[in-house]
Amino acid sequence: MKKICILFFILHSLFIIPACSQTIAGGLFFSLSVCHDSTVKSWGYNYYGELGLGDTLDRLSPVQVSGLAGITAVDAGQYHSIALKNNGTVWSWGNNFNGQLGTGLFPNSSVPVQVFGLSNVRAIASGQNHCLALKNDSTVSAWGFNQYGQIGNGTTNTVACNCLPSPVAVINLNNVVAIAGGGYHSLALRKDSTVWAWGRNVNGQLGDSTTTNSSIPVKVKGLSGIIAISAGGIHSLALKSDGSVYAWGGNINGQLGDSTINDKIFPVRLNGVTNVKAISAGYNHSMMLKTDSTVWSWGYNYYSQLGDGTLVDSHYPVQVTALSGMEAIDAGGSHSIASENNATLRAWGNNFYGLGDGTVVHFGCECRMYPIIVMNWCSVLSVEEKHNEQLSVNISPNPFTSQTVISFNDEQINSAIKIKDVLGKEIKTIHFRGKEVTLEKEEMNAGIYFIQITDINKNSINKKIVVQ
Repeated sequence: MKKICILFFILHSLFIIPACSQTIAGGLFFSLSVCHDSTVKSWGYNYYGELGLGDTLDRLSPVQVSGLAGITAVDAGQYHSIALKNNGTVWSWGNNFNGQLGTGLFPNSSVPVQVFGLSNVRAIASGQNHCLALKNDSTVSAWGFNQYGQIGNGTTNTVACNCLPSPVAVINLNNVVAIAGGGYHSLALRKDSTVWAWGRNVNGQLGDSTTTNSSIPVKVKGLSGIIAISAGGIHSLALKSDGSVYAWGGNINGQLGDSTINDKIFPVRLNGVTNVKAISAGYNHSMMLKTDSTVWSWGYNYYSQLGDGTLVDSHYPVQVTALSGMEAIDAGGSHSIASENNATLRAWGNNFYGLGDGTVVHFGCECRMYPIIVMNWCSVLSVEEKHNEQLSVNISPNPFTSQTVISFNDEQINSAIKIKDVLGKEIKTIHFRGKEVTLEKEEMNAGIYFIQITDINKNSINKKIVVQ
């Protein structure tokens, strides 16, 4: 429902080019991730088959999507998913009531199906019930729900499915470098750093100083030097090359971050916000990733999707608690996700259907108020757990926040513990003797690690530890 890929200026060629692909995505109650081997994992709500697993059973932790390979980007709508392959084709699955799967037909699909007649695509974006594709020739195609003109072909559909079930070209739009899909509106960033919008505009989310819907792209007022865009449920965000953020549209929950709850029909700059390198607009909350790798959020917080340990809406950015070293973010419908150094994925917010830690919460706020580690995520594990009957070891607590104790059944004379990250890189080595040793968090960031323990007789085991 948004696009957060950071863009950079290439001064010698006067072009803006994408510097990344969206490899994590949050739908209404589910999540997606592209793995290092270009496969996709999904988890959460699955009533419409939006997880792509061939059934409609919810998943509490990530499971690999069947039959997908060579994937470079994913995005998620309300109850559907889309993925871009490295050969320029687009694949989709989940709810298809409004033709958002782009197959020209209307049955839902619990497995990936190819979008009809679409090739040479280099970026994708999903709105609530419509989708967008940026082609290699810098034009945009769209399909799905079109009651408000969010497809951008100069028409609106108000009968039958209110939709266009196969891709059509967005008119009067070229030289596009990035796209974003919102609730019922769409955004595009052109090579000249201007932003264009189309679709529903009752809250001013098109940013053209009106509240009139448009079925063709209109220029967002007063923006220049923009390098990234994101579209939420009824609001829009833009990131400028100087690290500042602009917002416009619906603001009932403070999702514009300007310390008010008043809608804005043209972009406003967020006061005091600098050094931002990525943005993401959810259904009614917003996120930003700063150059110091901290994550900030604002807007609706009923499910603690802001991650600040409260359930109180914020009309200005607040820092996500206990989160640092992040490299990518995405705001879902009522939850948020962030990845750390391509090694750990964290999630927080609505956990009624599963945030990926193997649990659900069906009481209180039905949420996780602080970021949790997503289990079985996509990191390439070059180290696997290995057991040895000759060497019995216990680690407690695990996970741990500051320290844990490694204890042995037998006295150790001269043993070594090597600590490695999930990619197999050695962090440190500890030599000890005795029946237990205390492992301090020290320089280890929160995440998953492996410890390799070898005794004097060369007996060796590998154990997984989790630092919170």
